[in-house]
Amino acid sequence: MLTSEGANGNTKPVDSTKPVYSDSPYYLHPSDNPDTVFVSCPLNGDNYPTWRRAMQNALNAKYKMGFVDGSITKPVDNSPDVHSWVKCNSMVISWIFNALSRDLHDSVAYADTAREIWVDLDQRFSQGNAPRVHQLKRGLSLINQGNLSVAAYYTKLKPLWDKLHLYEMVPSCTSGATKAYGATRETEKVHQFLMGLNDNFNTIRSQILSTEPLPSLSKVYSIVTQEEKQQVVASSRLPIVEATALVAKAKNIRTNQTKLRERCDHCKKSGHSRERCFEIIGYPPNWRTHNVKEQQSIKITDRSKIFLAPRGSFAAATIKEQPSANESPI
Repeated sequence: MLTSEGANGNTKPVDSTKPVYSDSPYYLHPSDNPDTVFVSCPLNGDNYPTWRRAMQNALNAKYKMGFVDGSITKPVDNSPDVHSWVKCNSMVISWIFNALSRDLHDSVAYADTAREIWVDLDQRFSQGNAPRVHQLKRGLSLINQGNLSVAAYYTKLKPLWDKLHLYEMVPSCTSGATKAYGATRETEKVHQFLMGLNDNFNTIRSQILSTEPLPSLSKVYSIVTQEEKQQVVASSRLPIVEATALVAKAKNIRTNQTKLRERCDHCKKSGHSRERCFEIIGYPPNWRTHNVKEQQSIKITDRSKIFLAPRGSFAAATIKEQPSANESPI
């Protein structure tokens, strides 16, 4: 039991059994233990910004961020909270230790407070703002959509935007400076996103840039993804139309070939079957015109045979004896 010194120099016990509520930074859930691992990728030196962000989220969820940022300092020795502070500080040290690569364990093994470890890691692995900001902005300028979908392309940009936000200085909230800064960053993201899109988005890109005021990044992303879906649907229809035309053309060719192979066993002519023979089913109304032309063609053909038949032959004599259409029989 902890003790404290009274006004008369006598010591008196300090009540260290007061209840600790779940929203208190000194609260530890029964499932919390020193072996808990908060991040999937341990700190190795190259991933410090991502690691730091993940640890901040985990510690904030446990109400323990104050142990590393210095806002929760160690109470005086006779404070009723000193025991809880020591317990929670040791727990946070274990959590940070578990989130480091094995190569870094020895460098933090003898630290007394979680705050000491946090500051040491930040000094060792955080880069200067200017070089890091330049590196991130250059990376953003080199990203293009290429063969990626719009969603995959946006996913490549998003982490760089978030990391850049950690390094850029946010102005004071006085005079609406913070709001103006946020609007400027949003506009810059929209331009970066549109610049990297492929040329097939030129039309929708021009429409977005001509909009006043410029839509937010989330709205622009929604518009572009809708355009992408429409382009996919349109491109999928074209092969279907072409395939349908080819099928129809092939069907017509097969039909014509079938007609050429057909031969009527009634009139002995090709091009139709017995079921479609006019001599059986009857001639259509306009058949007389066609029939006259056919008869004229036959007469011309018969007259040409006069010159083809040998003189003195029976065929020549027969044709000569037949009167023409303009002659009267003798």
